Amino acid sequence: MPRTLVYDGDCGVCRRSVGFVRRRARASTPEPVPYQEVDVPEGADPTRSVLLVDGDRVWDESAAVVRVLWSLRGLWPVAGGALWLVPRPLRDRGYRWVARNRHRF
Repeated sequence: MPRTLVYDGDCGVCRRSVGFVRRRARASTPEPVPYQEVDVPEGADPTRSVLLVDGDRVWDESAAVVRVLWSLRGLWPVAGGALWLVPRPLRDRGYRWVARNRHRF
């Protein structure tokens, strides 16, 4: 699978986030695709997490978000770098809270 951002196509927050990514995309930005339209790598659960797939590598939760931020135009790579400095367990806790509540937002 080429470099792909796999997201929940039924989620309004996810669709708005993908619009945000597309407006700031560079050539290196992964192509967003709803998980409903692709075969995801074995062992990955796209129903609870955004996935960044790059060949054989798969990142999920906050690691996927940070890597997408790094691929955007403007100051977003700086924001991704700042987020990367937060310990992953804490970043993932915040990510999971948003993911659990995304259909309410």
